[in-house]
Amino acid sequence: MPGDKRGTVLFFCGHRSTFGLQALAALQDSRLRPDYLILAKAARWQQFDRQLNQQVQKTVRQRWRARLVAARQYLLLLRIWLRRPMHIKWVGDVHEPAFLAWVQKQEGLVGIAAAFPQLFRPTVLIPFQGAIYNLHPSDLPNFAGAHPHFWAIRTGAEQLGLTAHEMTPKIDEGPIWAQTTFSIKGLRYRQLYKKIGRKLPELIGQLERQLLDIGAATGISYAAKHRFRNNQVEDSRIDWSGQESKEILQIIRTETAFCYLGEEKIRIWEAIPADLLGEQPGQIAQISNLGIEVYCKNGGMLIQTLKIGPRLQAATQFAKQRSLQAGHSFS
Repeated sequence: MPGDKRGTVLFFCGHRSTFGLQALAALQDSRLRPDYLILAKAARWQQFDRQLNQQVQKTVRQRWRARLVAARQYLLLLRIWLRRPMHIKWVGDVHEPAFLAWVQKQEGLVGIAAAFPQLFRPTVLIPFQGAIYNLHPSDLPNFAGAHPHFWAIRTGAEQLGLTAHEMTPKIDEGPIWAQTTFSIKGLRYRQLYKKIGRKLPELIGQLERQLLDIGAATGISYAAKHRFRNNQVEDSRIDWSGQESKEILQIIRTETAFCYLGEEKIRIWEAIPADLLGEQPGQIAQISNLGIEVYCKNGGMLIQTLKIGPRLQAATQFAKQRSLQAGHSFS
């Protein structure tokens, strides 16, 4: 491909994923601008969600929220598409004979994928001369698997990255064609997503040079030592007796942290470590204008802000409304 005409670029875009849309925006401003946008139909996303979340039954509220998120993502997709319109092809299954026959009619194919909700079997790779390039939001082989940006924060990593690699039958494995790394120290989930969006043009720039000018991978094939599953609800629950302040802070930075006050689910949005020792983990040490101090394993946390429904609320105001005082406990 180096020195030759670029060929037809097909982008398998996971359009219900923010990362998929970020990748599309970055590709549009590169020499790898897609000629065709391949989008998964709703049924494919539903099947993918069931597989990813271990068949967990969703509540009515969760189903409505998922629909609203999907509608919002579609509007974002439309806005990106309007900048530089391209052909769109909807597919229920990339292995359908009709879709594969259509792919084989295209010339000089270049395939790129990001957050697409389906694993590709070798039959899909053949028309692309054996290679579709997957964009992954981590510095592979680190954080291979699902939701790497969540797990990077949850496990306390200080570095993450972006990788473009050849797709293989094994998830997130294959020769690396482009990679960039960056610090994520102290970042919250939404801040990290924004940083990923800013760094994607750098990755795409590397990939286009390797594909169009050099024609060789930059790294070697590798095997992921560990593949992360998709995060589940319990991965975000604060265990006051089993977790120290450092780990609790990591959970809070994912912006999904929660615990219970009686039977009420409480989402903790902002907190900092507090110098506390002794007493019962989860018990309130004191309430001040700064927030609610709570004992945890080998220390404590000063809760500053909670998220009640869609709104943020100061911890002191929450404590006043619930008539909380020292000695009451979170679980």
